Amino acid sequence: MPRHDENVFGNLRVTNFGWFWVATVMGNIFADLGAEVVKVESRTSFDNARATTVSLAGSQGEGLFTINVQHSMKSIQLNLARPQGVSIAKEMVQQSDVVIENYRPGVMEKLGLSYAELRKIRPDIIMVSASAYGQVGPLRTASGFGTNLACVTGMDTLQGYDKDEPRPFNIAILDPMNGVLGAYALLAALRHRARTGEGQYIDIAQAEATIGMFGAPLLDYVFNKRVQHAIANHDLTMAPHNVYRCTGDDAWVTIAIATDAEWRRLCAATGNETWATDERFADAYLRLRNQRSLDMLITAWTLNRNAVDIAELLQSHGVASAPVLNVAQVAEDEHYKDRESWMEVPHPFGNAVVYTVPWKMSGTQPRVRGPGPLVGRDTQYYLQELLGIPEAQTDKLAAEKVLD
Repeated sequence: MPRHDENVFGNLRVTNFGWFWVATVMGNIFADLGAEVVKVESRTSFDNARATTVSLAGSQGEGLFTINVQHSMKSIQLNLARPQGVSIAKEMVQQSDVVIENYRPGVMEKLGLSYAELRKIRPDIIMVSASAYGQVGPLRTASGFGTNLACVTGMDTLQGYDKDEPRPFNIAILDPMNGVLGAYALLAALRHRARTGEGQYIDIAQAEATIGMFGAPLLDYVFNKRVQHAIANHDLTMAPHNVYRCTGDDAWVTIAIATDAEWRRLCAATGNETWATDERFADAYLRLRNQRSLDMLITAWTLNRNAVDIAELLQSHGVASAPVLNVAQVAEDEHYKDRESWMEVPHPFGNAVVYTVPWKMSGTQPRVRGPGPLVGRDTQYYLQELLGIPEAQTDKLAAEKVLD
């Protein structure tokens, strides 16, 4: 595949004050596209992502998570609790195009780094704030992580099994989702600035954005006053639609049927043509009404078969099916290997595996430019080369704990 200019945003500089995941995803997307994304961080106020994840042997705060999600980015170490640290941060913003942050509303104002202040430094700056509940509203100052935001948006009530307790995701899945949405908003703002010369402020309320990801249940209530609940692996319109036990330890296969034609193909593929003529399963509505009996029949067929073999057989008949893979199986899957979905990159504490850009482009393919940086790895470069601060003065700043 020919690859030409990989630096789609090669002239763009992003100063990222964010921490943990959502802001990092925004920055990571632009970094892979060639932008210079600088993470502003400090050991006096450590990024939780560095502090709470598995670290490489011999490292201090170099977690495998941050090595991955911060790939292609740079790092400057500044103590924003010190006035001089804030002053240097403002100098960075003056030479940047975009500012990213995801603190609780009010934090950037207290630091003297609000959008109003930064506009005085760089009038066309684009700034995005991705807080839990947004910059306005009764909950604006409330704290939140991706895991509990899934609760307050109703998402967790749709997970799990009927009449069971809510089943949260075991990862903060809303963070990367909102990071991608933030990148979309930044692209729109950059296009607007290219046309008008004007910057702007972007307020992302992660809870609000999450609600838009599952609009159907909300609309069902608004129009029908019906409250949807967890339905396990079933679907509101499709049947069969479930995961089915297979031979082997905790082995399962997914099967989903959307049309009567697919249903007939499933019957033929499994050698159970009599299912197609069974009055209980004559159409989609009846299959929904009788899906418990239908699931029992399908499970009897899958139970002594291999999940991968079942999926290959059904796919060959035009039926949507896939084995349920665990993490180890995903890591060894030939499809992902063929697409180079992750790669090994050198790191000072040993090679690390990072995921690559999940889309392929014929002319301007983004790429991973290196693992997540060590804390403050690029501090001297930005202070001396970009901002022109003499080495003797940077030594003084270090002694005064401005660079902690």
